[in-house]
Amino acid sequence: MALAVVTVASGGMPVVDVALVVPTPPYQGLAVVEAANGRGVAVTKVAATPAGGLPVSYVTVPPSP
Repeated sequence: MALAVVTVASGGMPVVDVALVVPTPPYQGLAVVEAANGRGVAVTKVAATPAGGLPVSYVTVPPSP
């Protein structure tokens, strides 16, 4: 199951979207999904640096039956 997040311009927990890192590091990152209802952990994407944020991978979640 993916962690529900809300991506904000600033002020959220710093995260690095590993899908945007070239070459992709040898880890997948924490699976997260953008919360459509706006209820989730506030995160802000930052550059992949040694002092960067938590590695995450944005995923899509299939709709519930």
